[in-house]
Amino acid sequence: MTALWMLFALFISTLFTGWAALAERLSVQRERSARWSWAVAMAGSIVVPLGSIWWHRPGSSSVHAIGEHVIGARPDVGTTIFMVPTATGWLAELDVWLIGGWAVCSLLALGAICRSALALRSQRRWWASGSVGGVPVSISRATGPAAAGILRPEIVVPAWVLSANEEDQRLLVEHELEHHRAGDPLLLLASRIGLALMPWNLPLRFQLHRLRAAVEIDCDARVLRESGRSSRRYGILLIETARLTGRASEVLAFAAPTVLERRLRVLTGERPKLSGRTRMGALVLVLSAPVLLTIIPAPPPPSAELLRVAVAVWLDSRGAQPIHAIENSGRVELMNRHEAPAILRRRYPATLREAGIGGTVIIDAFVDETGRVGEMRINESSGQRDLDRAGLDVMQDLRFAPARAAGRPVSTWVQHPVTFLPDQVEGSSGPPVRIAIWASGG
Repeated sequence: MTALWMLFALFISTLFTGWAALAERLSVQRERSARWSWAVAMAGSIVVPLGSIWWHRPGSSSVHAIGEHVIGARPDVGTTIFMVPTATGWLAELDVWLIGGWAVCSLLALGAICRSALALRSQRRWWASGSVGGVPVSISRATGPAAAGILRPEIVVPAWVLSANEEDQRLLVEHELEHHRAGDPLLLLASRIGLALMPWNLPLRFQLHRLRAAVEIDCDARVLRESGRSSRRYGILLIETARLTGRASEVLAFAAPTVLERRLRVLTGERPKLSGRTRMGALVLVLSAPVLLTIIPAPPPPSAELLRVAVAVWLDSRGAQPIHAIENSGRVELMNRHEAPAILRRRYPATLREAGIGGTVIIDAFVDETGRVGEMRINESSGQRDLDRAGLDVMQDLRFAPARAAGRPVSTWVQHPVTFLPDQVEGSSGPPVRIAIWASGG
């Protein structure tokens, strides 16, 4: 079920991406911060899919009391559990590869984050202390300008900054100070860790890219607002900084070439124009997104194949009618369920029934493509040898419709707990015998 869950996560991430893109356009048009649109989108793209695993986990919201009758996978009295179909063989094999590849990619991504932190720590040994515009800074050969560090925040500038004019120096340093004041290093670190949890999520990767750009654009706006400098002069400084640094630093670079064009467009006053259709689409998306997230059913979590319930039936010999049944036409089906009470009564060892001794024997049985029960083995004993033998006899008397795959009958292993419960109520007409049977794909 991992593949289905990953598709669900991609769909949710795409929804959040569309919402954040529209929110960003509206924010830029109104000259407001757009960073939180992308930050919320990243958080939602991670929390909603991962949260669906806990929301649908067995034994929580999917378990309901139905009185004394029980259906489900190894049920306790008074509970029931909904069916979760078993993954077919090729899906189960695909899950192994997907989970393995996911784990490897996540470890590599987390390793890259750790390597960046270690590289930064190693470079610190070669940095010299200095001051630019009255602000303490670390001076490196090529690193920066950047806001480095989270626990020990500092500003690092390359040596060429010392030869720049005082106005440019103040703008460069003020930009990095704004990053620290806004907590941008921590925000981007958390975002990179979030992406490492889902390295295969392309919409999430796009969201991180746009978050980086939004962080820089917001910082540019604050610097210009507080310094009173011209946007033209500031734009020239961005271009010159990008030329001298050559590439973006791993630690919140001042001028990342991948977002430079977007920053210059904002500085020159270019604002996205929203047509009437775009505004209407934005309104529809914003209003419909919460509804979609509510009504779209999450797929079974990646571990759903552990619940291999296909048929769950609880029969009472008094009424000889099934109290309730959950079926999946693609799995093994019990055909003579109405005969089960009589079968149980006939196979129940008389000495044990009269002594009030009952129990459950869990049997693994091979059902071929004709529905015939072949090889059987006891998975879990009832503790009574005679009951175990009786359970095997019950299996021989039951008739099944075979499991089906792609419309064709297939053979499969199924698991059957057969429960013998003697009646303990005085005055009852004959001891009612109950049987709980369900099938699970192997």
